[in-house]
Amino acid sequence: MQSRHSLKFQILWLNCVSQFSGIDQLGNSDWVRQGLLYYEQNGQKCPFCQQSTTEQFTQSLKDYFDEAFENDTKAINGLIAQYAKDASAIQSAVNGIIAAAVLVFLHTIGAFGVLMMVGGSIPGVTKVASIAVYEAVEAMNYREAHLMSLCFLPISYVFLLIVNKLGEDS
Repeated sequence: MQSRHSLKFQILWLNCVSQFSGIDQLGNSDWVRQGLLYYEQNGQKCPFCQQSTTEQFTQSLKDYFDEAFENDTKAINGLIAQYAKDASAIQSAVNGIIAAAVLVFLHTIGAFGVLMMVGGSIPGVTKVASIAVYEAVEAMNYREAHLMSLCFLPISYVFLLIVNKLGEDS
């Protein structure tokens, strides 16, 4: 993850502009900043009181919202956009993982049910691995069921490796 240096400091504007000390007290710099756009479009008339202003007032506004302030604001807006994008990607991934887990569970239940009905276990003739585990649990022989289940792990892993290798070749 990249270092987010913009999160390590506050965005501060020049407090040395004495005309705008009320902005700090009221905490309405965003409101004034939005009005600055209209100020420039209105021929340097105050967008709030519609009075003409001086060149000194214009310069004070520009000093208050200097380039560093604008750059920091853009950096934070970029972080917000990236956060929204990453949050959306994570939400999509979580939804996909949940859907996959539900499908795997339902498929397993269905496959086991079909195996019980069709494949079955004919005593002394057939013995399917999953039925053998089921019968061991049914007989409360949990140690045997655990050992058989543990044997399936490496076998399953080998088959997954084979399937992945075959998938890479095609």
